[in-house]
Amino acid sequence: MEINIVNVNGIEMEYAKFGTGAKDMVIIPGLNVNSVLDNAEAVENYYARFKDDYTVYLIDRRINLPEGYTTRQIADDTVEVMKEIGIKDAYMHGASQGGTILQEIAINYPEIVKKAILASTISKPTEEAIRMVDSWAKWGKEKNREALEEHFVKLGYSDEFFEKFKDMLAGTILTASDEKLDKFAILAEALKSFNTYDRLDQIKCETLVMGATGDKMFNYKDQIDMAEKIGCDYYMFEGYSHCVYDEAPDYLDKLEEFFDK
Repeated sequence: MEINIVNVNGIEMEYAKFGTGAKDMVIIPGLNVNSVLDNAEAVENYYARFKDDYTVYLIDRRINLPEGYTTRQIADDTVEVMKEIGIKDAYMHGASQGGTILQEIAINYPEIVKKAILASTISKPTEEAIRMVDSWAKWGKEKNREALEEHFVKLGYSDEFFEKFKDMLAGTILTASDEKLDKFAILAEALKSFNTYDRLDQIKCETLVMGATGDKMFNYKDQIDMAEKIGCDYYMFEGYSHCVYDEAPDYLDKLEEFFDK
């Protein structure tokens, strides 16, 4: 696996690359306190089945985030990185906030997306989601790691999964640096102003919406509504919460089936 830095128009972004396949797969991660590249090897192991048929790219956010950074800006930056490293006709998977970014990419840069999976995501925040994100941003700014561990992490997983792995999951929050918490707060606030709902019919690539009926962050019924507005298929897993993509043993089976069909 390679981890590289791209500098485009003075903006620095990191990405990981693994696999040797002819097709390009791009993974856009969700909101987290720690960079997804901190766990890049685990991601590579998780997606190991795709390494022969795909070259897989895991694209992070800007290294230095400006205040007021928006989802559209993240999408624009991500596309600039993709163009710089020669990615086109990409098979793209965006989870949670990554799904909001992928919506903007699919709408504004249709030529770069071959297929899109929107996982555990939203097309606009509800009042409840805005209150939730406000709390996350506040705790990030205050460096309140305990509150984030209790609410942000616990909401992401089913009760059974959280109890089994809570020490590991909590540790990633409790040991996070102040700088990472500041970045987390900026990215959390980007979710508040995001809204593609009235533009979803502009997504023309083949798309699949995936989620879980037990999602404690975003209501799965809103995700079904999003799929119907796009005019695409959807699949809701039973018995899981927001991070179904980490929990469900058949999640990658569904992803592979969609990308390969």
